[in-house]
Amino acid sequence: MSNLNALHELTIKLYDHLTLPLPTNDDDRDQYIEKVDRYLERRELRLSSLHQVERNKKTMIVAKEIMDMNNKIDMKLQEVRSVIGRDLHRVRAQKQINDQYEGTTPSQQPMTSYYFDQKN
Repeated sequence: MSNLNALHELTIKLYDHLTLPLPTNDDDRDQYIEKVDRYLERRELRLSSLHQVERNKKTMIVAKEIMDMNNKIDMKLQEVRSVIGRDLHRVRAQKQINDQYEGTTPSQQPMTSYYFDQKN
């Protein structure tokens, strides 16, 4: 199998995986992201090992399909990134609200002081 065909297959697998919805469960989400990362690493290795390819009609068609899917993959990765970013923002906001409620942040620490009243 040529490197171009292997790259094409990896691109298809990555695209198919990215078309799946992002899981809401933390463990499933971690596995989803790890799988995307593995596909990206494997594609990077294939791309770096890809040297001059014989230019014929078949390789040009495969290369065009890879480029088209690459654009779609970039869009899907941006969507996943924005979903994760929104989730992080929501978690940070919730943490800040919880900290304010509990008074655990340094600026919200309850002041402990004593007042001694002198009685004669």
